[in-house]
Amino acid sequence: MNSIRRSPALHLLFLAAILPAIAAEPAAVAPKTHTLFMGVNLTIVSKDSLLPVKNVQQNSFVAQGPRGDIVIQPDDRQFQLKINNALKLTTAFATVDNLKFDRTYTPANDPMQKFTEAARVSAYMLSNTDTATATLRSSQAALGSANAGVANAGPLDAGNAAALQAQAAAQVASAQADYTQAQLSAGMDAFSIVSTSSRLNSEINAEQFDALRVTFTVSAPRPLRTPYVVIFMRFLQEEDRPDTASVWVYAERLPDIDEHPRAITVLRGGFPPGYHIDSYHVHLYEGPAEIATTVSPKRVALTTDEAFQYSVIQYVGAHRGETSGPAKAKAFWPADLHSHLLPDQLSRLLFVKVGKDGRAIGMFEDESCTKPVADAELAAVTPALRFFPALENGKPAQGVATVKLGMLN
Repeated sequence: MNSIRRSPALHLLFLAAILPAIAAEPAAVAPKTHTLFMGVNLTIVSKDSLLPVKNVQQNSFVAQGPRGDIVIQPDDRQFQLKINNALKLTTAFATVDNLKFDRTYTPANDPMQKFTEAARVSAYMLSNTDTATATLRSSQAALGSANAGVANAGPLDAGNAAALQAQAAAQVASAQADYTQAQLSAGMDAFSIVSTSSRLNSEINAEQFDALRVTFTVSAPRPLRTPYVVIFMRFLQEEDRPDTASVWVYAERLPDIDEHPRAITVLRGGFPPGYHIDSYHVHLYEGPAEIATTVSPKRVALTTDEAFQYSVIQYVGAHRGETSGPAKAKAFWPADLHSHLLPDQLSRLLFVKVGKDGRAIGMFEDESCTKPVADAELAAVTPALRFFPALENGKPAQGVATVKLGMLN
């Protein structure tokens, strides 16, 4: 499966405005509840269709097709993997520690394994030589005894003694042949420990790595039930040759992740022997959603208010030239309204005046906002309400939102 890489423009306006304020914050501030980071959106290109990746099964991507899920094997060249960098905002977070990318060998190309096998063969050949030597000496002793028997045999035993002598002589000849072959084999360069050690040193110095080992530990305060990791690595087939660069993308389903650090090892082969790692990064997902981690690029921790400010900027940028009324910012809508208000208060039709910044200015009984609500409990939750502001030709404007507090839509 081929890959396409594209990089979007960053939201520099937001970062330039908010990062100095974050750096200047005193110690006692609102807690950081969100993470803004540079993530990766994964899409499968299928003919003229773009299919968003929603999960991973073992090492295969699962995309959302028009007729249901499609499982796409990594080597399926009918599809291309489209990779778009994108700033993402999330409350989900995981800790990735001890991340290491190490070049290594496949078993068939590992110099140490080759040496171990050669040493085993050399030991076997030496054992054969020892056995052949012992057999030759034994057969020679037997021939000596047979020769003495012939010399001492009487007329009646001469025939038997001669037969035994001939048999002993044949055994000596066979043993001599085995001994000679064992000596020749043991003396071959291929079975020499000295030569093998020399080849080992040469191969180790050549660093003809053809595999990759990625190791890290991962944990998360909120359990992740369907996590998977996507690994990106840019490598060079030849060092100092940028024109030999390739990008390797690999996905793997992970076990459940919780607050206890879990050790992960990914071992893959098939790289050009002697390749060099240029750069890499690791991204963690749960279903279609990406999880911010301690190794996420351009990572910034934000308070809820800072995250809301960023979301408003993002919303306005995504609705250029549009004119519309305020909309509930669902991700920032108070989650505990049901514990503070009664059912009739939650289902009551209300009118909320919303400022250009998306914050609620007041709550009213009428659309013209002339009659403030008399219910003190309703009035008390007004400051916690968050909206995307009204737009006039794409510019934020003050507006009025018609809402029922218990409904997100």
